[in-house]
Amino acid sequence: MFYIATKDGLSVSFPGGKNFQVAKDHVNFQKVLDLVTKNQNCTADEVEGLVNLKKSLQSVKEDGVELKLNGADELEVFVDGKKYEILDKSLEWRLIQMIKDNDDALRAASIRSFAKFIKNLNQNPSFQSVRQLYGFLDKNDLPITQNGTFLAYKKVRHDFLDIHSGTFDNSIGKDVSMPRYQVEDNPEVTCSRGLHVCSYSYLDHYSQSDLDHVVICEVNPKDVVSVPYDYNNAKMRVCAYKVVDEVPTFFEAQLAGYVYGNHAKGWLMETFTKLADFYKSFFKTAKVDFSSNPDTVSVTPAVIEAFFKAAKKNFADLPDSFVADWKEYKETSLPTIRDMITILSKYDSNWVVKSEDEDKDEE
Repeated sequence: MFYIATKDGLSVSFPGGKNFQVAKDHVNFQKVLDLVTKNQNCTADEVEGLVNLKKSLQSVKEDGVELKLNGADELEVFVDGKKYEILDKSLEWRLIQMIKDNDDALRAASIRSFAKFIKNLNQNPSFQSVRQLYGFLDKNDLPITQNGTFLAYKKVRHDFLDIHSGTFDNSIGKDVSMPRYQVEDNPEVTCSRGLHVCSYSYLDHYSQSDLDHVVICEVNPKDVVSVPYDYNNAKMRVCAYKVVDEVPTFFEAQLAGYVYGNHAKGWLMETFTKLADFYKSFFKTAKVDFSSNPDTVSVTPAVIEAFFKAAKKNFADLPDSFVADWKEYKETSLPTIRDMITILSKYDSNWVVKSEDEDKDEE
């Protein structure tokens, strides 16, 4: 065996014509260097096991999951000693990216996550669901978590209820589920029953209400049911997920489109929350919409009078002129939350106004 250090890395040659070029940025460069410098009797197979990342995946043995390279250069997956299947190319690519990490601790953590993902996937009862999930993950590069799950996105209403039925609570921390047999499993049916999650790129095409949150959902691969063909692997139907977080600023950015001017930090969300609570109290309901009012109260002149009397107590900036005009011209309706936040923003007594000097600095 001979090795030569070059400016780009290391060249290792063995009798019989087996040669290896190892670049300095190869994840196992230091291990190959240590092997050939400290052991003159090392074999070509030992070096290849470090240089060929696919071959090095055979070292993955974690949480009952083991990978073995077969004669066709395919990675076979074994779960608890039982052969599961050939590792899908999209997962193979992901795993190779994981083992490229130069930090040993991070690499080990990633492999543990991958092993848990495979075990969870092994519990999915549908062959077709598993195949469709591969395409979804490959297309959207969504992260695999330490729990062996993956993260996806979902658009929900301002009160965190689902947009379609308004019955599923998607508040952060909630577990959402429905019986698997009730979820449409035919990928050729584009819009049908099921809990829907998607890639970030699909959010612009997601059903929407006047004002929406975007939440992050943790999905166990065993709960994936189908990925509709028409959406380029960007949306899927599942039977369960957990809401773990919200995409920051998405909701507030939409809300800002209904207000005038610049306001003190926190004013927008504080005012919206206060309005929502006020409407729930006045209409005696647990749910309110942004652009329509509940039908729990019949609107009469007396109700309009009571509404504005209560509103003036809660919102000091509500102008008398607006109240007078509404009473005169809107005799059979009440303002919605959208109407109220717009008018309150217009008459907010604490507008943040840029000085002329600040405007000049930005030019």
